Amino acid sequence: MVAAYVGVGATLCFVLAVAIWGVYHDLNQVRTTLLISEMNRLRTHALRTAGIVQDELHQKKSESLSDLDDDTFLRKHWARSVLTDRSRLYAAVLDTDGRVMAHSNPAHEGRQLESAWYDRIIAEAGDDVVQTQSHALTGGQTGYSVSSPIYVNNKLIGMYHSALSKDWVEKTLIERQASTKQVWLYLLSIIGMIVGVSGFSLFFISRRLAVLNESIKLTRTRRFAELGQLMAGIVHEIRNPLNAMRLNLHVLSRRGPQFEEGDPAGHEHSEIIRETNYEIERVEGLLRILLGYARPDNPRNENLDVRSEVQATLTFLRPLLERADILVKATFPEQPALVVMDRDRFRQILLNLINNAREAMETGGCIQIQVKQQGDRVELLVADDGPGVPHSQRERIFEPFYSTKELGTGLGLAIVRRFVEEGGGSIACGSNQPQGAVFRLKFVAPTPTSVTPLAQLSPPTT
Repeated sequence: MVAAYVGVGATLCFVLAVAIWGVYHDLNQVRTTLLISEMNRLRTHALRTAGIVQDELHQKKSESLSDLDDDTFLRKHWARSVLTDRSRLYAAVLDTDGRVMAHSNPAHEGRQLESAWYDRIIAEAGDDVVQTQSHALTGGQTGYSVSSPIYVNNKLIGMYHSALSKDWVEKTLIERQASTKQVWLYLLSIIGMIVGVSGFSLFFISRRLAVLNESIKLTRTRRFAELGQLMAGIVHEIRNPLNAMRLNLHVLSRRGPQFEEGDPAGHEHSEIIRETNYEIERVEGLLRILLGYARPDNPRNENLDVRSEVQATLTFLRPLLERADILVKATFPEQPALVVMDRDRFRQILLNLINNAREAMETGGCIQIQVKQQGDRVELLVADDGPGVPHSQRERIFEPFYSTKELGTGLGLAIVRRFVEEGGGSIACGSNQPQGAVFRLKFVAPTPTSVTPLAQLSPPTT
């Protein structure tokens, strides 16, 4: 559930980051588009007007811009294209020395252009666009200026300047960006609603799952308790006649009919007593398993090194595994893999899992055991290359009295899961590759402050 929270939170943060980037990008795009569009229009005006000036001087057969002083054609042209357009800051004709020969504001005529007349190049609008506050051209106001050369008889005689008002640009941007901001505000509101609904839904689902899991745990605990009481009663009722049978057989073996040596009837009599005793012991063993599941001892948790416990268990089972021609491959971390667990319960878990793997392969095969440290958990994997467990049975095999073996009690894996979960861990069955089954167990590792010296290693008991 924590992973789900993290995943949804990361996704929502990513969506929000993309949205914020989209707002910034779109607003910046509006500015760039406006500048490019207006500067292209201004550039066209400068080229056309510079051409008009060139034609006018050509008609006058003059190569001097001073001949424009007494001409009114620029005034008329500017009256139509500059003075009536609020976006235009100025228009001017300068000679090659930087003197203003003609200006849309006559008060600026005769001024000398400063050597550092512009502040910077506006690259997003074009390499020929500069930002200027030149007193000679703008009177101190800020504008975006372009210029076009004026040639007469292939000789450069001056430059035509025209500028866009920065104040007009900023005002127009505010107006145009307002609609973009409204769209993104609407989208961000939708995203916010999605975030809120998703968060609430995730919280609601997590709460429902927590309640459901708690209900399942309570149901399982209650079922275990009821089952334990039932089995304890059954064990008690069965043990009484079993003890009587065992006592009667003992009396019969000592005080029964006397047979001569070699008499077939005597041999048959002894075999019947022996077989009956064997079956009584087998039933007694089953009853011990039932009682152990119904009323397990209270766990005595301690810090165990999983590596040592696995090695000790394998040493104990080695003769049995060698007789079955089964190879065991065990992989351990270099450092101790400590878990908080009852030692007897932990060894019973190992014995059940390894014996199940051995029985699944009958003769021959390989059992793989791997121990891994994963943060505050220690993972234990027990895998075999037997027939495996069908997907439909991978959960049911942990239920009490459910067994896939002909003579199985159905309590081995149920006990394993109960011990693991009561120790705060988890167990799951999966598929081993290329064939077989794998049991994945996760145990709680002790906190640094709770680590105590490891108990002395002792061999497992059956």
